[in-house]
Amino acid sequence: MSTEQILPIGLWKPCEARKQFRTNPDLEGKSSSGYCAGYLQANLAILPASLADDFEQFCEINKAPCPLLYRSGVGEVTAGSFASDSDVSFSFEQGLINSGIEVQNISRNCNVSMFTTNIHCIPVGSFSCPMVVSMRPIKKDQIEKAVVVTSAYDSVHGAPIHIGDPTVIGIHNVNRPEFGCPSDIGDLIPVFWACGVTSSLAVRSAKSPLSFSHYPGSMFICDVTVDEYFTTHKPEHGKEEPRLVTLADHPKYLASVCSASAMTKIDKLAEILWKSPSEIVASNGLLPVGDAFLKIAVRLSHASSIVICFLHESEILSTQRDSTSDGILALLALVKAFQALHKKVRILTRHGTHLLHEKITACLAEEQITTDFVRIVEWDDSCDLKERLFDGKINHRLDAIVALQSVTKTENDKSEENDPLERFFREVKTWEVGVVRVKITAGEDEISLDETKEGDSYVLRPSSLKLSGDSIAAALYLLHQCPIHSRYVRRGIGKREQLEIEKFLMKEDHVTYNQFVDSITRPEVTGV
Repeated sequence: MSTEQILPIGLWKPCEARKQFRTNPDLEGKSSSGYCAGYLQANLAILPASLADDFEQFCEINKAPCPLLYRSGVGEVTAGSFASDSDVSFSFEQGLINSGIEVQNISRNCNVSMFTTNIHCIPVGSFSCPMVVSMRPIKKDQIEKAVVVTSAYDSVHGAPIHIGDPTVIGIHNVNRPEFGCPSDIGDLIPVFWACGVTSSLAVRSAKSPLSFSHYPGSMFICDVTVDEYFTTHKPEHGKEEPRLVTLADHPKYLASVCSASAMTKIDKLAEILWKSPSEIVASNGLLPVGDAFLKIAVRLSHASSIVICFLHESEILSTQRDSTSDGILALLALVKAFQALHKKVRILTRHGTHLLHEKITACLAEEQITTDFVRIVEWDDSCDLKERLFDGKINHRLDAIVALQSVTKTENDKSEENDPLERFFREVKTWEVGVVRVKITAGEDEISLDETKEGDSYVLRPSSLKLSGDSIAAALYLLHQCPIHSRYVRRGIGKREQLEIEKFLMKEDHVTYNQFVDSITRPEVTGV
């Protein structure tokens, strides 16, 4: 019996481990998790040469689950450099352990939990499949540390692509993995990383007469250590430090990430633009402006479908008298930023407000905001509102509502029964749960916690609606510029689209906001 067989599997050398996997029938089909601690591990796919170019492109555009580190030549059976690279998350597990974070599949000597998600990889040629993720339960107070540790391993799946509520990515029973072994979650938080098993699904989707891929969890163990590899393979986000942004604790935990510098810049943005109130009313109580504003910006950054409400009768009458009203300018600022991020936007107004409709349409055209993603919908009690909003697509998901109210409610609107905004909120609750509600009011009505008692809700009272629209647009620009947040929003697939600030902000504000954003991003101002 060799020395390596006597030693714990974590102390085995890669050459001996590979020999044992080839020759020892007891190890057939076993997970390589926990073997050869500190060494890189890799997935493997073998395809007909005619599919190789498409598969390479598929891996390049879906980098988080399928980072391509070596492509052999036709008929090549000795790939020396393949043994010096890796693309599997087992490689960063030792980093988690060294940071004091328990990795259950290591401590319990079993395979990691893996799931197929509702995240669709970008198809190339005949390769098309959903993303597979691996899940590790992490203590809530250690999640940020886990993000920081694994983000350094950008070439081996890197930071998590989702944190918290599994249903968001289409996993409805986190205790029943499709691949690997179940985890003991208990009061821990499920954290998900892109997984190389995605490549196996991609290979299968091509329906080649003959192809091969690795068995989930059974990897090729490389001769190069993690430390050696990452001395020359630095993460794409450079020296940016990831930070956790907790979005919800109840009923299910949900979080996002951004860089420390982006967090500081957005906090400074809130401080400068939101001189009052000193607190923002939110579903979990009164929050400091900086904290709440960051959460709102991150929520809207993640939302793919947004409704902007313009419903109060007094607001409409005010707008009809003045085409450049505070509310209209706020609406345009929001729509422009949402369009830059390719979000689907519906502007909801009350039935019969034709002048408002015409003015909004004219302003959208002036700002060169296309109608590909933006549409104005009039609401009356006789229509099926969901069908009107989403063109009959009854399964369309709504992510966020932003309600604008620039004047005090009329007596008729003050009762919850008559308030059109509250009626709309009640209507949405019959469609789905988890919709983020942001109410921005410049009126003098008293704000109470009752307005945010359900779900993820925020009520803001800025000095003007236009100011709020501009500040949210600027925050979305800063988040878009953040490589850490951009990767998380994209789930690690595709490439970050580089956009200028002019895509986010109104024409009249370009010079002002170029100077403003520049001032808050200087190291001497932010302290970053």
